[in-house]
Amino acid sequence: MRVQEPMLARERRDWDLVQVLRCDQKGHVLMKDKVIALLDSIGITPSDIVSTERISGLTNANYLVKTRDDELIVRIASADRAWAHGMSRDAEAQVLAAAQAAGLGVEVLSYELPDGHLVTRKVAAGTYETAPERFASPETFASIVERVKQVHALPPVAHVFDPIAKATKTVDLAKREGIDLPRGVSRLLEKAHEIEARWKPTDPLSLVLCHNDLFSVNILQTSPPTLIDWEFVGLGDPFFDLATLLVACDDAHPLGMEHGELALTVYFGEADRDRIDHLSDMILVVRLHAALWGVVQQALRVPEPDGFTYAQYTEYMLNQLIAEI
Repeated sequence: MRVQEPMLARERRDWDLVQVLRCDQKGHVLMKDKVIALLDSIGITPSDIVSTERISGLTNANYLVKTRDDELIVRIASADRAWAHGMSRDAEAQVLAAAQAAGLGVEVLSYELPDGHLVTRKVAAGTYETAPERFASPETFASIVERVKQVHALPPVAHVFDPIAKATKTVDLAKREGIDLPRGVSRLLEKAHEIEARWKPTDPLSLVLCHNDLFSVNILQTSPPTLIDWEFVGLGDPFFDLATLLVACDDAHPLGMEHGELALTVYFGEADRDRIDHLSDMILVVRLHAALWGVVQQALRVPEPDGFTYAQYTEYMLNQLIAEI
C-alpha cells in the first residue's frame, strides 16, 4: 500500500472548523483532477480510464473507476471533516494496511494523508445491506463475529474511539449551531454516562482495536466476510462492535438477544449474565452514536441524498431511544 504523508501538520481547535468546512449549495462535484492525480500516483493514466461513475457515500465522494483491465474504488475525502466526526486518518491508514495483511479488508493501492484520499481494488461482491435475512442466519452471523474477533486482535493504534464523549460534544455542537434536538436528549446522555460508569475498564490496556462502524453496508458478502469503511477505527470497547452487529441491518429495530447470545458465545465461548447485560447496554450507545452522526452532517451542511434528511433521521432515532429508556 502506498501512503503519502502530509507536508504540514495542521492545528485544530474544538469544533471551530465546522464554520469553514460546510459544503456549498451545489454539493459535491466530480473532482476530476484529484481522481486523475490519485490514479496517476499508482501508474494509471487518463488513457487507461474507460469510465468514472459517482457511487454511494454520505460523508465522502466515492467513484467507481473502470480501466481497460480493472475496477477501482476512489474515495475523495476530507481530513478536517473526518476530524469533526471523531475519526483519525492516521489510524485508518495504519489499520487498512494491517487489515489487508490479515485478509480482513480489501486491497489498498494508495492512501493519501492528511485528507484520507483512498484507492482500493473493487471486490466483486455486494454488501449485506441487500441481504438482511442472510446476514441474520446463524451461520453467517457467527462467521461475521469471528471476523470481528480477528479485528480486535490487530495491533493497537494511538487513536481512542470514545462514543459517549463524542455524543456529549455533539449535543453541545447542536446547541451552538441552533440544531433542534428532542427535549429528552439530556436523559439519554445521562443514561449513556451511567452505562460508561458501569462498564468502563479499570485498565486502559483492556481496550482493543475496534472497527466501530460494522453496519451491514460495510460488510461484503464474501467467504469469509470482508470488512470495508474503516474510518471510525480506534481503540475501544469490543462490546461496541458486537452491539453494532445487532443493529447492523436496522438501527431502529435491533436483532433479538438470541443473536446477542450467539455473538457472545462465538466471541468468548459463553454468554454469561454480565456479558449479556454489557452487550444490551452497549446497543443503546451504538444507536445514540448513529443518531448523533446526523447532527454533525447537518452542522457541516453535507448534501443529502434524495428522500433522506439528516434532521429527520436524527429526530426519529433520538425520539425512539428516549421512549425506550
